[in-house]
Amino acid sequence: MKNLLFVACLLLTLTGMAQSNRQKVTGPVTSRRGIELKEGDILRLGEGTGSGRSFRHVFTSINRLGQEASQIDGGYQYVNTTIKEFYEVGTGANRRLIVLVRPKGDMNLNMKAVDLESAIESKEVISLNGTSLYKLMRKETSKR
Repeated sequence: MKNLLFVACLLLTLTGMAQSNRQKVTGPVTSRRGIELKEGDILRLGEGTGSGRSFRHVFTSINRLGQEASQIDGGYQYVNTTIKEFYEVGTGANRRLIVLVRPKGDMNLNMKAVDLESAIESKEVISLNGTSLYKLMRKETSKR
């Protein structure tokens, strides 16, 4: 009984610590690649890069971020999603921008969580408001 209680307390502590590294971000945000995003923008998903065309960088919710079993399946390929919220997760060099989205036609109450930089790099996210992300990135680099 004592062992069970110890394990339960340990799990609650670790879960609480994991949640404390999440910080909501308001207003427009700029990705590391210079793409400006705001709430209400439309992101288009590409193809999943995981096994069975599942998405490696899009998860069923922010609470399940990073869990392989919570990656969304290939049925979301080429679906438009609306940006609802932004979060920063992690600390220091491991800080990542997470975008919470609602896929068009999705009846699930939980918003999907997109690890933005990784999803862009792997082409799991391909456009913003109907414009290719790669065109947007080239525009930003040519301005500099």
